Amino acid sequence: MSAAVLHSITADRGALRRRRVRNLLVAILVPLIVAGAYFAGLAGAEARTSAIPAMIVNNDEMQTPTAPDGTETTVIAGRLVVSALTDPDTATGFDWQLANAKTAKAALDDGSAYVVVTIPEDFSARITGIADEGATPATIDVTTDQSHDYLSPAIANGLSDALTAQFGTQVTEMVAVQLFDGIGQTATSLRDAADGASQLADGGTQLGSGVAQFADGQSELSTGLVQSADGASELSTGVTTYVSGVGQLSSGITQYTGGVDQLSVGITQYTSGADQLAAGVGQLAQQTPGLRTGGQELTDAGTQLEGYSSAVTQGTATYQEQIRPALVALNNSTEGLVAWCAALADPTLKSECETQLEGLAGTTGGVDGLVSTLDGATGELTAVTDGATDLKALGAGLVTLADGIDQLNTGATQLSAGSSSLTAGASDLATAGDELESGATQLVTGGTELEAGASALATGLGQLRDGQQLLVDGVAPIQEGVGELTSGASQLSTGLSDGAAQAEDAVGDPDALAEVVANPVQANQAMQHEVSFGEILTALILPLALWLAALATTLMRRLVPTEAYASMASNARILLDATRRMLLPLAAVLLAVMIIAHGFVGVPVGAAFATLGLGALCAIALIGLHLLFTTLWGRRAAAVASIGLLSIQVLAMRGLVPLELKSPFVETLSGLLPGTHLAAGLQLAYSGGSASGVVMAAVGLLIIAAVSFAAASLVIGRRRRSKPSLVAGLAAGRRELVAA
Repeated sequence: MSAAVLHSITADRGALRRRRVRNLLVAILVPLIVAGAYFAGLAGAEARTSAIPAMIVNNDEMQTPTAPDGTETTVIAGRLVVSALTDPDTATGFDWQLANAKTAKAALDDGSAYVVVTIPEDFSARITGIADEGATPATIDVTTDQSHDYLSPAIANGLSDALTAQFGTQVTEMVAVQLFDGIGQTATSLRDAADGASQLADGGTQLGSGVAQFADGQSELSTGLVQSADGASELSTGVTTYVSGVGQLSSGITQYTGGVDQLSVGITQYTSGADQLAAGVGQLAQQTPGLRTGGQELTDAGTQLEGYSSAVTQGTATYQEQIRPALVALNNSTEGLVAWCAALADPTLKSECETQLEGLAGTTGGVDGLVSTLDGATGELTAVTDGATDLKALGAGLVTLADGIDQLNTGATQLSAGSSSLTAGASDLATAGDELESGATQLVTGGTELEAGASALATGLGQLRDGQQLLVDGVAPIQEGVGELTSGASQLSTGLSDGAAQAEDAVGDPDALAEVVANPVQANQAMQHEVSFGEILTALILPLALWLAALATTLMRRLVPTEAYASMASNARILLDATRRMLLPLAAVLLAVMIIAHGFVGVPVGAAFATLGLGALCAIALIGLHLLFTTLWGRRAAAVASIGLLSIQVLAMRGLVPLELKSPFVETLSGLLPGTHLAAGLQLAYSGGSASGVVMAAVGLLIIAAVSFAAASLVIGRRRRSKPSLVAGLAAGRRELVAA
C-alpha cells in the first residue's frame, strides 16, 4: 500500500473522528443551552411574584356615622383596602399603584397593567349601614384583560376571593359589636323616651288649660277690636270733612291776600301822587310872594294909571316878567293834579282828592281867563290906561289868588303826611296777609297727613279685626289638637314602655341580616377582551412552528452556497435566492396552522386575515434572522444559535405567564424576537383589543426583518472582500466535487 494511500486513509479517519467529536459536542451543548436559557429566564421568579403591575382606583367617599350616644366616627373603608393591597408584607402577587379611572383604563388596554381594582363611591356607606334594614353588601370591582395575558384573570380571581374573605371577616366582627351594643342602647333609649312621653302627656294637659284661657282672652280682644275699627272709620270720615273745610279756608285766605296786595299797590300809587301834588303846590307857593306883590303893584298902578302912563308901562313889564310865568306854572300844576286824582284806584282817596281840587279848578279857570286878558292888555296900552279900574280889581284878585295858593299848599302838605301813614298800614296789612296764607297752607298740609293717618288707622284696625277673628276661629282646632296630643302622648308612653321590654328580641329581618353579615363584602369580576384557549394556543404555537420550520430549513438546505460568494450576483440577489429556498416550508407551516386554528380549534374565521398578515411578516423576519446567523457562523452554528434563541423566545412570549415574572434579560430580549410581536399581535386581534397594538406588532416584525436582511447583506459583502482567492478556490472545489 503506497504512502499516499495510507496518508489519505489516515486523514479520512482524523476527519471522521473530529466530526464525531463535533457532533457529540453539539449534542451536549444544545440541551445545555436550552436548559440554561430556561433556568436563566425563570431564575428568581418567586422573588418577582409581586412585580406584576396592577392598579387601584379608589372612588370611596368618607362617612361619618353618629352612634346612639351622639358620638361621631370617621369611616374610610376604601383606604383600608388600599393599605392592605399596597402593604409590602401582604403577598398578593401584584405591584399595586394608585391611579384614576382614566389612567387605569388606558393601562389595562395597552397591557402596562394586568388587573384594575375599583373601589366604588358607596363602599364606606354600605359598610357603615351593613346592619340597617334593607342593607346590601359592599362591592369591589376587579377588572382584567386577556388580550395581553391569559392566566392573570385566574390570579385576579384568587385575589378577589382573598379580599372578600379578609374584609368580610373584619366587617362581620364590626357589625356584631355594633348590633349588640345598639340593642342595649336602644332599650335604654326606649325607656327614656317613655318617660319623656309621659311628661309630654302632662304638659299637654296643662297646655289645654292654657289654650282655653287664651281663647277667652282672644274673644274679648276681638270684640274690642271691632269697636275700635268702627270708631276709626268714623274718625276717618270726620277728618276728611275737616280737611275739605281747611282747603276752602285756605282758598279764601289766598284771595284775601291777593286783594291786600292790590290795595297796597294802590296806596303806594296814591302816596306817590300826593307827594307829587305837594311838590307841585310847594313850587306854586314859592311864586305867591311875587304874585301878591305884583297884584298890589298892579292895584297901585291902576290907581296911578290915570295920571302915569309910564307907570302902566312899568306894570305891564312886571306882569310879563313875574306874574304871567307864575300863572302859567299854576295852571300846569293844577292839570297834573287833576290827572293824578283821576288815576287813583281807591274810591275814598279819589273822592277826597277831587273835593280838594274843585276850588282849585275854578281858580285855574280864572287864571286862564286872566292870562288871556292880560295878554290882550299888553298890546293895548291905551285900553289898559282907560281900564284902570279893572286893573285895580285885577290886582286885588291876584292877592286873593296868592292867599288861595297858600291854603292849597297847606292842604297838600297835610295830604302827603297822611298818605305815608296809609302806606305803612297797607304794608303791615300785606305782611299779616302773607303770614295768614302760610299758616293756612301748613294747616292744609297737616290736614292731608291727618286724613291719610286716619285712613291707614281704619284700614289697619280692620285688618287686625279680621286677623283676630281668624285667630279666634283657629283656637278651637288647637284645643282639639292639644287633646289629641295628650291622648297620643299617653299611648306613646305605653307603646315605648312595651317596646323597651321587647327591644332585646327585635333585630329586624334575621334571615336578610344573616345573609348580608355572612358576606358583607363581594367582588364583581369583569374581564375585557376575553380570548378562548384555542385562540391563545394559536397565538403561542404559530410563532414556535414558524421558528422550527426556519430552523429545520437551515439545517437541511445550504441557504447561501460557497460559490455564491465568488459569483457576480449582488448581495441582494444572493439573499433573495436564499429567501426563496426558505419561503416554501414556512408558507406551508403557516397555511397548515391556519387551517387547524380556524377550522378545528375555534379561532374565528374573520380573524384569518390577521393570522395570515402577521404570520407572513413573522416568517420573513425569521428568514432574515436565520440568514444572518448562517452568513455569520455557518448553518450548524446558526442552528445552535437558533435553538438557543428559540428557548428564550418561548420564555419571552407573555401569552400564558406575565413577562414581569421572568428575568430582566428575557424582558430585554423579548422585544428583539419576532415571535413576541406575532403572539402579542394575534392575541390582540383575536380578543378585539387595541388596533394600535396590532399595528405596532406588525411594525416590530418589519423592523426585525429589515435589520436582519441589512446585517446579512453587510456580512456577505465583508466575506466577499476579505478572502476572494479562498472563496474562488472553495467554489472550484465545490464544482469538481459536484462533477465527480
